[in-house]
Amino acid sequence: MVRPGFALPRRPPALPGDCPVTWTLIAANAATFLLGFVGGLGALPPLAFEASRVPATPWTLVTYPLLGTGGILWLLLGGYMLWVFGGSLERAWGRRDYVRFLVLVTAAPALALWAGSLATGRSVVLAGPWLLLAATAVAWTTVNPSERLLAFFVVPMRARWLRLVAAVLVVFSLPFPMGVLALAGCGVARWYAAGGRFGL
Repeated sequence: MVRPGFALPRRPPALPGDCPVTWTLIAANAATFLLGFVGGLGALPPLAFEASRVPATPWTLVTYPLLGTGGILWLLLGGYMLWVFGGSLERAWGRRDYVRFLVLVTAAPALALWAGSLATGRSVVLAGPWLLLAATAVAWTTVNPSERLLAFFVVPMRARWLRLVAAVLVVFSLPFPMGVLALAGCGVARWYAAGGRFGL
C-alpha cells in the first residue's frame, strides 16, 4: 500500500520492446553508418572481416556485423528486421542466451569463410549485419514456423518460407563456393533455436 503524498521512484523509460542487446546492435550500426557517411572511414576497416587477415585481426570474426554498410534504406530495413526478429529472440531467451547466439552465428560463417579462403586462395571481406540478419531470421522462423508474415510488407507468407529465402539470399550473396560456406551461420542458428542452446 502506498501512503498518500508518497511517490514511488519512476523507472526511466525503456526503448520499445525491452531488448537492450538488440538496441545496442542497432545503435552500433547507426553510429558506424554515420561515421562512414561523414567521412570518418578510418575507424571502420579494423572492424571488417577479411579472410586473408584473420591471424592478424582475430576480433573481426565477431565485429563485422557492427558496421552499418550500404545506404540509409538498408540501415533502416536491417534495423527493423533486427528489432523484430532479434528483439523477439532476446525477450524469449534472455540476454545471456541471446548474446551467446549472436556470437555463435557471427563467428560460424566467418570461420567457415576463413577455412574456404585457405582452401581456395580466394579472400572474402565481410562488413555489415546481413549474415547476422539472415541467421536471426532463421532462428526466429525455427521457433515460430507457422507465424504469418508480410514479405516486402505486402506478400503474405508463412515464417518457414522466410528461412528458405534467407538461405538463398546468403548463398547468392558471395561467389561460389563462399556463399555456401556462409550458410554456416544459418545452420548454427537453426541448431541453436531447435534446442542446441540447452547443451551449452
